[in-house]
Amino acid sequence: MLDEALVNDLGIVISLGLGHWLENKPELLRHDRDGKPYERPNICCNFPELAPFAQNVGASVAQTFGAFPAFSAALINTEVRDGTQLCFHDHDRELYRAKTGKDIPDAATRKNGVSFTGIEGFPPSRVLPDDDDLLQFFRWFWREGDGWNGFHSAINNGLKSTGRSDLWTFFDPAVRVPALWGSGGNVDFLSHWTYSYPDPIRIGLTADELFAMAKGGPEGQDVMKMTQIIWYRSQTAPLPEAAGPAGATSPWEDRDPDANYITIAPMHLKEAFWTKVARPVKGIMYHGWQSLVDCEEQHSSYRYTHPETKHELRRLVDTVVEPLGPSLVQIPDRPSDVAFLESFASQTFARKGTWGWNGGWAGDAYLILHYAGLQPQVIYDETVQRKGLDGFRVLVLVDCDVLLRSVVDKIRAFQAAGGIVVGDENLCPAIQPDILDPDDTYQ
Repeated sequence: MLDEALVNDLGIVISLGLGHWLENKPELLRHDRDGKPYERPNICCNFPELAPFAQNVGASVAQTFGAFPAFSAALINTEVRDGTQLCFHDHDRELYRAKTGKDIPDAATRKNGVSFTGIEGFPPSRVLPDDDDLLQFFRWFWREGDGWNGFHSAINNGLKSTGRSDLWTFFDPAVRVPALWGSGGNVDFLSHWTYSYPDPIRIGLTADELFAMAKGGPEGQDVMKMTQIIWYRSQTAPLPEAAGPAGATSPWEDRDPDANYITIAPMHLKEAFWTKVARPVKGIMYHGWQSLVDCEEQHSSYRYTHPETKHELRRLVDTVVEPLGPSLVQIPDRPSDVAFLESFASQTFARKGTWGWNGGWAGDAYLILHYAGLQPQVIYDETVQRKGLDGFRVLVLVDCDVLLRSVVDKIRAFQAAGGIVVGDENLCPAIQPDILDPDDTYQ
């Protein structure tokens, strides 16, 4: 197959789903404070033997297939951090103790943080010191404590150990995590897939989140963006019984009533394409071959329900990607004067944020900025702490209920220098917005 791919000028990507493969070993799974495994299996990457094993797997794959020029790339552990959870093996506890000299806080029980409303003595200003114990723990967990970033890096290091300088790696979905640098480890590219509904330009939010994440990654780490060729039928063309008595019918219902994953509409694919290539991504990707072309003999859950979509993609490749692609990947992003803060503190203590799904009030607010003709730059707490807010004229603070003291100080300095702050009614009380944008205005 690799030789045939070479003859046809194709590169082959191998999927190294080592994390999922190991889920069949109960002794490696995460468990809660009571020693019970979670309902959704996910391995604890902190067992000391796993990082060397991961590196050996990467090296063995590189040694086995490295002589084939068509072996071009590897996808590292796709979709594993969705199932990650706090883990309480003795070695997990010891790792945190060695890092900080402290025990895991009693209040930490789930990966998505602790609501400030249930924390006794939480500051009424909703401003946290940068060294808050709970915040310190969740920072550690998402940066290194759940082990996945290091596990990705170990596989990547093994793949790169045989001298193939042209072999590239990526991890997806890389921003289905809170807004904290480090997701993906040291892979070459961060990527993320997006469903185009209900609005194709929403794909731009995860693209900009990827850029924000890559800014804190290893030098040279870059961004690719994927569009899903599939649509969930339940969310786009539900069957009449799901849609209610007045539900609209679809022309394929009688022929293919079990089509749970249908083909993206051609114009959705087109709008998502332009939204991607308008950003300085280094690659574009598509998932769902069986929904793009007729593959009935494969009996896939993905179904081919729109025969025009493949022609639209072919047209875009012929007229844009092939003639303009070499230029597009070299054109830098234009500077943005609008910053869009995704706050790790708020995601941890108010359980806010998009978590890579483009949804919620933050996703809507981002779209509002696009509808206004603006191109915001997603920034993190870490961005503000290290680089400040110089160069921005507007700072958008939605889903920013809780903020760090260092971030508040930078925001106040920004306002004092003439910067405009846009906030919602849940904004951290320590900041008074210049423009109030309540999250129920557009509902």
